[in-house]
Amino acid sequence: MIFLSYVLGPLSVGILGWYVVNLVQIHLLTFLVMILMILVSYLPPLYLHYTKRNQ
Repeated sequence: MIFLSYVLGPLSVGILGWYVVNLVQIHLLTFLVMILMILVSYLPPLYLHYTKRNQ
């Protein structure tokens, strides 16, 4: 029983850590994609504004 707790303890912590890391990575990726999408949606009006001002 003690041996089992010694094996399952670190294993469960490792699995939990790995799950959290994957979750954070996924959230980070979606966050970055959202930021990129927002930037891309803002670029054309800004570009048009600058080109119209320069002409």
